[in-house]
Amino acid sequence: MREPSMLVRESAVEQLEERQNDWADSNDEKSNTQLRVLIIGYGLQCVMHMFCVCVEYRKRSNRIQISPYSMEDQYLESGSQRFCIVLFGINVFFVVFYVALACVAGIAGCCCFHCIIAVLYAVAKHLLLSC
Repeated sequence: MREPSMLVRESAVEQLEERQNDWADSNDEKSNTQLRVLIIGYGLQCVMHMFCVCVEYRKRSNRIQISPYSMEDQYLESGSQRFCIVLFGINVFFVVFYVALACVAGIAGCCCFHCIIAVLYAVAKHLLLSC
């Protein structure tokens, strides 16, 4: 026969594992959806940027064949350059942000894993004692 304290520990571990599995399952769906939205949004931004670059390339190649720069062409070119710089800045921001986020998540997962398990165990223990 097992001791009563051992039975309590085993049931606590089982309940903790069940809660962790339930939490992981519900969390995966939400994070997958958010990740898909971010990837699709970033992809659309990249497609829009490629479209703008192609349009600008065609304008410049046609302009070189037709005539030298006019005042209107210079104004349009400066606006197009500003737009490309803004898109480039947004791309750089997202790349830096997601690399930093991945690093923080990796460090947190490695360094705080024991703390996370301890907190989950304490919550499970508290819930068992309150029942």
